[in-house]
Amino acid sequence: MIQSSVRFLLTVLLCSLAQALPAQDQFIDPRDGQIYELIEVDGKMWFDSNLRFRSQDSYCNQKRSKKVLCEQGNYYRHTELDSVCPTGTHLLTSGEWLELFGKLFEEAEVTAQDIEIRSSYQSPYLYVKEKKEEMDIFKSRLINLYPTGWIQGKKWHLNKTALHYWVQHPDKKMHLHIGKYGFNRHTHKHHIEDVPRKNRRFAVRCILD
Repeated sequence: MIQSSVRFLLTVLLCSLAQALPAQDQFIDPRDGQIYELIEVDGKMWFDSNLRFRSQDSYCNQKRSKKVLCEQGNYYRHTELDSVCPTGTHLLTSGEWLELFGKLFEEAEVTAQDIEIRSSYQSPYLYVKEKKEEMDIFKSRLINLYPTGWIQGKKWHLNKTALHYWVQHPDKKMHLHIGKYGFNRHTHKHHIEDVPRKNRRFAVRCILD
């Protein structure tokens, strides 16, 4: 009788907890309360928007007041990438971006014969050889991707046909350029030197651990 009562109480408790816990379709950044919608890619939960956390060295081109939310996301230097994503998440790797591209190409019915891949440590390069409007990843229904440019010094540069993201890599200056039909990853020194007017800041996308 006692065991049955204990089992009943445990069942009620677990059901109550299940109802109290929110569905894992959002992530709340404990640092500033920002809410990020989540989307699933190959069993992994991605932020569906760029990181908006205001770090000590981040920059937003949309505002001048510290009270205004940077809706398109902030831009960050490579020196803060180890801690920029909130606890429980991490900066995306190029491999995780590649998994996303696999899903995007699948969605657009792109076959292996349609894709060219060049691979090296510095510059893996993947793109669709025959470009078609329906293959434009910026129009994907799977994830929210849109060109937001980058910051150099304090000047905003917008390229309407590409996105620019930092990626998790031993080389902290490694970054990703994403176009409508592919991406390439590389690193260089001539634009990311320790000279204020040459410092580049790129966007950040996080994923749950």
